[in-house]
Amino acid sequence: VIPRSEVVAVVEAPFLWLRWGALGCFLLVIAASAGLVARDTMRRMKAERAARASAKTTRALLDAMTDVALLLDPTGHILVANGACVRALGSPASALVGRSVFDLLPPEVAERRRGWLSEAVGTGRALHREDERAARRFDNLIYPIRDEQGRVVRVGVFARDITERRAAEQALAQSEQRYRTIVETAQEGIWLTDAEDRVTFVNERLARLLGCAAADLIGRPLSDLLDDEARAHLHQQAGRHRHQPSAQFEARFRRRDGSTLWTLVSYSDRFDEAGHFAGALGMCTDITDRRRAEQERQRLEQRIMQAQKVESLGVLAGGIAHDFNNLLQAILGHAELALDAAGGDATITASLLEIRTAGQRAAAISGQMLAYSGRGGLVRQIVSVTDVINDMSQVLRLSVSRTARLHTQLMPDLPSVRVDVNLLRQAVVNLVVNASEALEDRGGEITVTTGCLSWSRADLQELVGAPELPEGVYVHVEVKDTGGGMDHAVMEHMFDPFFSTKFPGRGLGLPVVQGFARAHQGGIRVHSRHGEGTTVAVVLPICEACVSAPPLPRAADEWRGSGMLLLVD
Repeated sequence: VIPRSEVVAVVEAPFLWLRWGALGCFLLVIAASAGLVARDTMRRMKAERAARASAKTTRALLDAMTDVALLLDPTGHILVANGACVRALGSPASALVGRSVFDLLPPEVAERRRGWLSEAVGTGRALHREDERAARRFDNLIYPIRDEQGRVVRVGVFARDITERRAAEQALAQSEQRYRTIVETAQEGIWLTDAEDRVTFVNERLARLLGCAAADLIGRPLSDLLDDEARAHLHQQAGRHRHQPSAQFEARFRRRDGSTLWTLVSYSDRFDEAGHFAGALGMCTDITDRRRAEQERQRLEQRIMQAQKVESLGVLAGGIAHDFNNLLQAILGHAELALDAAGGDATITASLLEIRTAGQRAAAISGQMLAYSGRGGLVRQIVSVTDVINDMSQVLRLSVSRTARLHTQLMPDLPSVRVDVNLLRQAVVNLVVNASEALEDRGGEITVTTGCLSWSRADLQELVGAPELPEGVYVHVEVKDTGGGMDHAVMEHMFDPFFSTKFPGRGLGLPVVQGFARAHQGGIRVHSRHGEGTTVAVVLPICEACVSAPPLPRAADEWRGSGMLLLVD
């Protein structure tokens, strides 16, 4: 039997444990809660310290800014003002906080910025505006700040003084405009190229000079704008520029229409900060008119020199021919007298006949010299050049070599000319014989052509040995061969008396032709290239007062006779 007290004790024991156990648990919960509160307090204190540090840092950053910075509520009252704002408004930060920013501004400025704030708060979008206050220019940024519900609860305002920057930009713009005006109104063509010789800029003057739009030139190599000779010269100069960064030379550009633009180019290299080649600056002056004037002057000088040379040679040839004729008259006269006195002495007669024949040949040469000098007596007739050449066609065919083929292309109804027919025949024969000799033994074609053209003053100035001829209609007789042609050196002297490229020649054939043309107020056109043959045309003025030329007397088509023919080979 267990005593009651013990039973009670046994029964109550668990309750006591439960009672004290619950108390322990409660105490443990309290202790844990106290720890949690302590830790939360520590976290909050750390957060507060961090927030204060962040606010301090933010404040330091705001005060370090040179821009004015404000934090406003949606009505414009100041919540935060940085040091730049304090300095600008001249009041401490404590005096600014809580005040309306519009009370601190002039009325017109306040009204303008009130509108900006209302627009930013109403739209919720940032605004970027510029305005001027107290002769200073400001760049303003109004930035709305939203809460979690999207409502604008704060507005950040930043104002930067851009007076100096705007002044510098304006000065730069004015400078750019000034230089652009200089570049675009300059009478020189100006361009820039990069290191690859591609055009990066051209002014309007260069575009006009080249006859195209400026945009058409951008990106193209500069060498595309030059002719072959100028391109090679530019590359040669470019090689020198690395040692001599600037140069001046003449260059020929090709215009869009294919014509030539003569320019005087000033060329300077450009280098970057590292000293590497970065391109070039070029300026060109149009000297086309000057070059044409120089070429015209040179052509005029050459014509004057040629005229003076021809005149001098003519005077010399005429003087020699007259003196020579005086001697020949004595020689031929005494030869005739000696023949009469020789009687039947065959030996003396044969010698005298040789003397007379040689004298007659010398007289013929003297006549050619007089024809070159223009001092020979002229018997002018109104004739058609086509009729004269038709009449002497057989003589011309006998004048060429066996390997040469003679063709004629004669214009019918050719306007009449007033010339010495014998000198005309002699000039045509000389041209045909000269063409035949140019063919040598190779053979070839000789073509005699007559025609009539209207000549401009510029074309007439290209004639050899011609005076200042008026423009108008001229008749020409042209002899063309397919021989070896002439180089420039031979062409310069082809009309000089006694100049000949053939050993047996006397060098009087072409001078006689020139003398004939000059004596009849005409000229000579020559075209020849080495290996391409030669064309010589005698140009004669038409006889405007003549209606038509009378027909030339012709020999009978059939001739009969009797006698003895001696053929000696």
